[in-house]
Amino acid sequence: MFFCAVVGDRTYLRFVLASEDWRANADDDGIVREVGTCLRLIECEEDTPTWYPDTLQEQVYDFWEVAQQDIWTDWMRETDPAPTSNPRCGPYLACGS
Repeated sequence: MFFCAVVGDRTYLRFVLASEDWRANADDDGIVREVGTCLRLIECEEDTPTWYPDTLQEQVYDFWEVAQQDIWTDWMRETDPAPTSNPRCGPYLACGS
């Protein structure tokens, strides 16, 4: 299931893989984040018929929850410098873990 979300001025693409019984795969390897790969997965011809199983219509929000959580996690990592920054300590301060 493919999703495109815009947060601020950033666009996020997610392709959430399905299990054999058409349930959302919330595992880290069940989410495609790379833009080029997402676009290749949804590439089709103009005359390609639309098909999806009837049960998917009821489960689409489960897929969206997986994509939304993954996008939120990326957004937080990208916008919150605290976990990734390593401030320098002055000469009179002790830097420690």
